[in-house]
Amino acid sequence: MCVETLVDAGCTHNLISMNLAQESGLKIKVLKQPINLEVANGETLKVTHQVEGRLIFEHLPSCTFPVLFSIASQATQQVLLGIPFLTKQKAILDFKKGRIIIEDLIIPFRDDSNLHVSEPDKDIIRRYTCFMGRKESPPKWIDEYDSKGQIGHITIITHSIILTDKSPFKSPIYPTPVAVREKVDLELDILLEQGIIRHSTSIYTSPAFGILKPNGDIRLVVDYKRLNKQTAKETYPFPTIQEQFSTLKGCKLFSVVDLNSGYYQISVEEDSIPYTSFTTHRGQYEFLRMPFGLCNAPATFCRLVDYLFKRLSFVHVFMDDILIASESYEAHRKHVKEVLEILKGVGATINTYKCHFFKDNVEFLGVRISERG
Repeated sequence: MCVETLVDAGCTHNLISMNLAQESGLKIKVLKQPINLEVANGETLKVTHQVEGRLIFEHLPSCTFPVLFSIASQATQQVLLGIPFLTKQKAILDFKKGRIIIEDLIIPFRDDSNLHVSEPDKDIIRRYTCFMGRKESPPKWIDEYDSKGQIGHITIITHSIILTDKSPFKSPIYPTPVAVREKVDLELDILLEQGIIRHSTSIYTSPAFGILKPNGDIRLVVDYKRLNKQTAKETYPFPTIQEQFSTLKGCKLFSVVDLNSGYYQISVEEDSIPYTSFTTHRGQYEFLRMPFGLCNAPATFCRLVDYLFKRLSFVHVFMDDILIASESYEAHRKHVKEVLEILKGVGATINTYKCHFFKDNVEFLGVRISERG
């Protein structure tokens, strides 16, 4: 959780608000004897609880600082770091250059022209951004793996279609409504440009149609009912949902990785390409990459991700959903990096816009999961 924090070199306690401590999921302890704190304006704050938290600075996401906070019931500031934190970390407040120095680490103050403090406090209080509790900041290097719209090409596996009946078939063309025809044409042009489809003269044809996405774009869908009926079905063992959830005990950080049009990153075997042919109002095409709707496409995709991640206990895969779960921030950094490097190594690309990195709770297989279950 990203919060603004005050640093006060004259405060005898590290303080956190009760609301923030609860929202961060931290374990709150009741003090046997309440403590009264007098603040600069003469008011008294009553400290009744304590909590152990972790501090991660925005500029130093790889460093974690354990902090013992006191909870003040009337506190207006969410987080305040005082003498205990500064002393323990041997911090140096460099007001001239606007920074905090902790050993060889430099944490800049936040540049905030709207910050106003009382005259006596100007030299001891500065504001900066930090991450508090268990909602961690994803490292900057994740952006290096963004596909920027490019669809990858995975060459270590191909999709094969084996027919039990090789009789040719030709399904009638589905009419394309005038309202979406322009968008279907645009989608076809994009798929042609990206090398996902090509023009076809195959004797096997299935009808295609467009479905509007929530964002207004078009998804091209092919009705492969006839083809699937004549296709030999694979018996690849799919994992169960229960298996995926049973291994998440003790995990505190989660990331969900979304491949950029994952099926389209897998090639169709050359001999199988004619079977994928489809017809539209604009003509006949066939897929060079694996399309949705083929009965054995899920098995091919599962075979791929099993091959890539089966040995990694922290990766949980169901169909095209990839979850990374770890017990600590440090471990999660290594796990996410390893997964992204594996994907990059085989030519796969991800869509970081649809990914969720370094979360204390995520949705996986339609269920919201966290360290509490």
